[in-house]
Order: sequence, then C-alpha cells, then structure tokens
Amino acid sequence: MKKLYSIVCAGLTVMSAMSVSAQTLTQDWKYTSDLPTIGDARYATAHDGVVYVSDKNAKKLYAYDGTSRSVACSATGVAAPAITSDAAGNVMMSTAWWGNSMNNLQIWKKSTGEVSTLALNATLTSLGVTSKRMDFMGKAVGDIFSETGGAVFMCGETLSSVVKIFIANGAVVAEKCKLIQNVGYTFDTTSFAVPLTDDPEKDDIAVRKRTDKDFKYYNGTKWVAYDRVGTINQGVGGDFVTLNGTLYSIEPAGTNYADGFQIVDRSTNTVVATHAIEASVNSTTLGSSLIAEKVDECTARIYQYHAGAYVAQYTFSLPHLYLVGNLTSIGDWSETHGLVVPQTADGVYEVDFDAQGGQQFKIAKQLGSWSIIDNNHYGFAVDGTVAKLYKPNTITDNSGTIKIGGTSKYHAVINTNDYTLTITDLNLPEQLYVVGNIDGHSWDPSYSGAVLNQVSPGLYESAENVKFANSGYDCYFRLATVVGADNNDWTSNADSYGPYTGNTALTDGVVDATCGKYAGDKNYTIAEGEYFVYVNANEGRILLSTEASSSVDKVSVSAVKAYGTKGEIRIIDGNNVTIYNAAGQALVVNSSEKTFSAPRGIYVVVVDGVAQKVAVK
Repeated sequence: MKKLYSIVCAGLTVMSAMSVSAQTLTQDWKYTSDLPTIGDARYATAHDGVVYVSDKNAKKLYAYDGTSRSVACSATGVAAPAITSDAAGNVMMSTAWWGNSMNNLQIWKKSTGEVSTLALNATLTSLGVTSKRMDFMGKAVGDIFSETGGAVFMCGETLSSVVKIFIANGAVVAEKCKLIQNVGYTFDTTSFAVPLTDDPEKDDIAVRKRTDKDFKYYNGTKWVAYDRVGTINQGVGGDFVTLNGTLYSIEPAGTNYADGFQIVDRSTNTVVATHAIEASVNSTTLGSSLIAEKVDECTARIYQYHAGAYVAQYTFSLPHLYLVGNLTSIGDWSETHGLVVPQTADGVYEVDFDAQGGQQFKIAKQLGSWSIIDNNHYGFAVDGTVAKLYKPNTITDNSGTIKIGGTSKYHAVINTNDYTLTITDLNLPEQLYVVGNIDGHSWDPSYSGAVLNQVSPGLYESAENVKFANSGYDCYFRLATVVGADNNDWTSNADSYGPYTGNTALTDGVVDATCGKYAGDKNYTIAEGEYFVYVNANEGRILLSTEASSSVDKVSVSAVKAYGTKGEIRIIDGNNVTIYNAAGQALVVNSSEKTFSAPRGIYVVVVDGVAQKVAVK
C-alpha cells in the first residue's frame, strides 16, 4: 500500500488538474501609536487578534488589538527580545539576551494572567547543550498548560541542532525534550524554527537562518531548502500555515529589513500574495516580526510588528463558502460561525458534513450578521425542502433553507456556475432489504430474505429474483438499510431508499433515476411478478428486470473505478493509476497499486484514462 504523504514529501512534480481562483490578502487594521522604542522591543508574538510585544526596558508585556495598547502583565523581569506564544495564547519570553539566554523562560498564562518562570538549564544539560544567546523564537505549538502539552523550538547561537522543549501542565516534560537533526549549518543569533504541524508530539519544523534567507525542512533523509521564489530577503521573521491541505510560507520580501512580505504556495512554489513596503528599513531589529495563525480551513491571520513603525493584522483567505445552520458538524444557527466549504475548482466548492434527519442549513457567502447572510447566501426556492441525494438540486440566491432527510455523513458539492447542490451519502449500507408486497412476507419489516448485496461501492444487486404479489394489483415497496426486530418494528422507515415522490411507478427493464435515501413512507410500484433488483446509490438509479443482468452496469452512468474510505483510496479494477490532490498536485503517477494511504480530502483519481473524484474520510 502506497502512502500519499510520503510521495508528496519526495517532491513529485506538481501538475495542473484544475484552476482555482486567486487567494486574497487584506489588511484588517494598522496601529501606529504607543509603540516602545525600537531597541527595547525588537520582536513580537500574536494570538486571536492580539499582538504581544515585550518591552525589556519597561519590563512590561504590551498587548495591541488594533484599537489600543494595554498592559498584559507588568514587572516581567524579561531583558531579551525573544518571545513566542502557543496555540492557547500563552506567551513565553526569554529572560536573558547576551548570556545564558536559553536558561529560563518566563511564561504569561493567558487564561489567568499568572506569570511564572520555567527553568531549562537541567534539561539543556541533559541534552548535551550549552546555553546560548537567542534573539528570536518561532511560534510554539500546542497548549503548554494542557495535559497534552505544547512545544517550543530553540535555535541557540553556534548550535546546529534545534532544541525542542516539551511543556505540559506548565512544567517541562524531560523525556519528550530532544535535539532535532543537525541542519547542516551553525545558527546565528537571529536563527529560528517554526512548526509545520499543530501536533506538539511531532518534530515537523522549518528552520530559517536569516542571513541564508531560505527556510529549510527535513525531507526524511536530509535538510533541504524550499525553492527560492519572489524577492525573499535577509530580514527577520517568517512563518507557515496550512490551509485546505496546502502549505503556505510567509516570508520577508523586497528591500532588506523593510516591512514587505510575500506568501508562497509551497505545493506549486509560486507567490500568491504580497504586502508592499510601507515603512522604512529597520536596521536595529533587522526587519519585521511575521506570525501566521490559522482561523479555519480557508482563512489565516497574518500579524506584523515593525518596531518603531506599526503593528498590523491581515487576513489571508482562500475562496470558500460557509454552511450555516444546525447541522451536527456546525452545532447551532450562528451568524458568526459556520462550516467552511473550500473551493476545489473555479466556482465549485466541496465539503463533508455530519447531519441528523430534519436538520437544516443555508449556504452563506459571508458571515458576520444575519443581515449580511440573508443577503448573501444560496438556498432552496421553497423553505425547508428536503435535499435529494445523488443528483443536482437547484439552488437560488437569498432563498429558503435546505433540509437533510436522515442521519449520516454526507459529501456536498456546490456548483455556483450552474447553481446546483449535489449531496451524496458517505455511509453506504452493506446491504439493502426489499420491504413491501413480497410474496409470503407482505409488509414485514423484519423480513431479510429479499436482500440486495453491495457488489461494489454504492452498487447493489439482489441475491436472487424477488417475487412481488398483491392479488392482481400493482405491488408497493421500498428499500430498507436495516430490518426490524419484529413485524411491528418500523424503525427502518427512517433509514430507507425510495422515490422522492410517493408511489412512483417502475417499468420492467427501464431505469428510474429517482432513488434517494431516507424516503420514509414513499414507495415504488411495480406490476406483480418476479424481478431482479439493481440499485446505484451513487447516482440515485434503480432498475427492476425480469431478466438477470451479468452486472449492475445497467444502472451506472459510468463504471466505478475507485472509491475512498477512512484514510485510504482503493482501486476496484484497472492497471494504471494516477492521483491528484485538490490543488492539482500529482501524488501518484502511473502506479499499478490497488490501495493508497491518504489524508482526509478530495482527490482526482485517473484509472486507465478514466477520471473520477474521490472523497477520503
């Protein structure tokens, strides 16, 4: 079984499989007042819309929110510029600058305002490291006051390995502290490391020596530099953020030590956004602090502190929509919170979601207030209409809510080019049971004899022909995913397949395209007789035929070649497989493997020249 992640790290050439609209970078706010002197506050960190700056002369930790400056804590005792914060907003500051600067960290706990000192000397000694000067620290990962913990990465002057300090419940966890592989050069006072993951247990980091310009990462064998693109310079700062499965680097750009920066898509090594120079060169701090914070799968905040000039926040965004409503994956109706739906091709957006029967949603273009959402969303023309599965539903601007028929995990494709919403069920049953006018078992919900087996994902056929009988009248039936405990147990009604319109008539040998899940008490009708039953749940098609078919191709628009499961892509048949991710990067090329380990997401799988989209859970 191939692993797609390791194939990506091996550096396969990126191929363009789809075109996606450009990313955007906007400045949210810029604050130029109440700034410390350049020499006293040289670096910054940030969390949840607030930038923190440590003034080593005033011994204060300042907080900037775009409208004012406040004092987060006083009498810090910190006399060094190195500062960082974790995912919970806890701030860590080095207590010394010119000598023994890695000995201690002073920590401000955001939730309580408590200030404490964390001694590191014993840990450093056990790792065989001597305390060294360190002017900067990259962003930490995790929550250092939680049970699961967090980590900070240190690049001390003259060292060549990154020191990882693991902290849980506010204390150092010595057995999880380590030295990360030799990077191949000696750090200077302005070198730093940043995490490439949000998991503190992992050692995936990028390292930057300011004078060398480029970030380096470990590819499993050695440290290599990311491709140099744009106008990356020798200024300090930089960070990474992963949005919708794509890694982006934030790098100082343009004139050395000025405040320009660029954002680079590392799946294609292209500059996708830039911030032009606004302030003068800062030779004291050697540039700007740049910190990235993920907000959701398509949005990140970029924070900048250019000492003596300004503090600013930007929003970097990929094209996306939101589902707002009371779906299980959302929680409850909110004007400020929704499920992010990333764009996967021009005008096409896709997402997986969990829902229970009866839950409703709208497709919002923007969040913020109900007034904004009500005038910027898609929905159904008739409020509360149940979405049909496996086929396009028409959506319209600023209209009614969309209702889900039953409980499951779904995949939604929103196409704003043709105004359609297509929802598929990701939890397909292993079998279907015919319930209705079955000879000898009429309307017995516990009868399991008339069974359809799944012969490939979403394709079902009856184990043997089903005999329908109703004393000379047409027969009624639906398809249950479970059988009842007895002939009075109709719980199967909530979990059945049938037509969207009650009593839809079927004709022998003619495919009908109205088969959807959670039909409830809606039934099909068929003339008395014995039939083989075929269902394509992927496309909502059903066929009853008195003649047996050698396969279920009669109810397939196209043969299914591949499908996704939890963490895997599986190939049903075919000899030549190529797989692309949603960004168009070729992950597998001309493989004969049948199973591939893959992270959650959407992929384009080409089997023997036939392409199809596959969702991995």
